[in-house]
Amino acid sequence: MSNEHLKNDMATVLEGLRAQLGDIAEAHRKRAELTATAEMHDGRVVVTVDADGILTEVEFSDEIDDLSDDEIAVAVTMATQRAAQEAAAQMRQLMQPMVERRARWPKLSDLLAGAMDFQDHVPGDDRAPTSPPDAPDREPNATPTGMPRSTRSIVADVDDHH
Repeated sequence: MSNEHLKNDMATVLEGLRAQLGDIAEAHRKRAELTATAEMHDGRVVVTVDADGILTEVEFSDEIDDLSDDEIAVAVTMATQRAAQEAAAQMRQLMQPMVERRARWPKLSDLLAGAMDFQDHVPGDDRAPTSPPDAPDREPNATPTGMPRSTRSIVADVDDHH
């Protein structure tokens, strides 16, 4: 790779990094304000979560007495999970411009021969199960579908490339 080509690639990366830092600051501000709300039983149960999916508010309408305690418990759980999914979707949407910009940057291995591309070693977007603690998918070495998990770690994957 020519020196001029390397300088151009580095200038592109630095320009992108400056823009990315500005976007990160703006995303951080918006994240602090992000909430999602879900309801169950025709609005008898309404919950709100923050950007992390943490329950911040529960409201019951005057007609809540029409529901049993078990129905209320299930409604709060399900509404919270739905609101958390919505908050996660809003976060993905908020982050999408940064992800797209980063995808256009040259990889480290494009700039330095033999360099490891860190993005290839970032773990996936696995989420914890939303089922009760004693459900089958909570068993050790089970995936959310109840199938055994791989025991391979990201550290092993990184070491395999050396």
